[in-house]
Amino acid sequence: MKKLLRIYVDTRENGSGIPDILRELGITIIIEQLSVGDYVISSTIGIERKTVSDLVASIFDRRLFDQVKRLTDVYQRSFLIVEGDNKQLLTLAPNWKTVNNALISLVMDYEVRLLFTYDKRQTAESIKKIAEKETDTKKTLISIHDKPKFSSDYEIKKYILEAFPGIGPSTSDKILRHFTDLKSFFNSSLSELQRVLGEKKGKEIYTLLHSKNDAVSDKNSNLFNFIGQENNK
Repeated sequence: MKKLLRIYVDTRENGSGIPDILRELGITIIIEQLSVGDYVISSTIGIERKTVSDLVASIFDRRLFDQVKRLTDVYQRSFLIVEGDNKQLLTLAPNWKTVNNALISLVMDYEVRLLFTYDKRQTAESIKKIAEKETDTKKTLISIHDKPKFSSDYEIKKYILEAFPGIGPSTSDKILRHFTDLKSFFNSSLSELQRVLGEKKGKEIYTLLHSKNDAVSDKNSNLFNFIGQENNK
């Protein structure tokens, strides 16, 4: 059985385009305001992403070391992904030796895993690969240290809907505008889902909602059980 990959993404990364690529790659994305890091793979893995220009700027204004310290304080395995043409490090940095020493310090003193990617798609593919390896290693569900905090029932409903593959913030808003409650969404017909979500996505969600579980090891692991428990409180 193919395992569900779920990644928590900081709200500041939402406009980068990377969450959209991760969704295209079949990963469930949860947008959160994270206290540390840009991407959370599991309770032990956090990722900070920087473009080449932002890396250089953060080294010289010393933001980088503060961010990395907080990241490594929380996560046992911390990654820094540097995105862009790394040759620009030589032209953007007023002093290459300072940049080089900073990168060495990240690896030696903070034990940060350093990855270089050329563009956003390579970044997304690298994040996916890390998530796949972590999921293969761990048998537990992905979790984050900062649990989501909701100020309204509407936010809770959006959170549930955005756990579905291919459903992001704008699509969850569209669903909640059309359906009066989650029960109506879950019980909707294929034709109605396709009117709201489009033919392809509507069929995918309908198939997922009506597919049988291959195996259920815990009665609370099913999304519908979770929703039922919340409604019965």
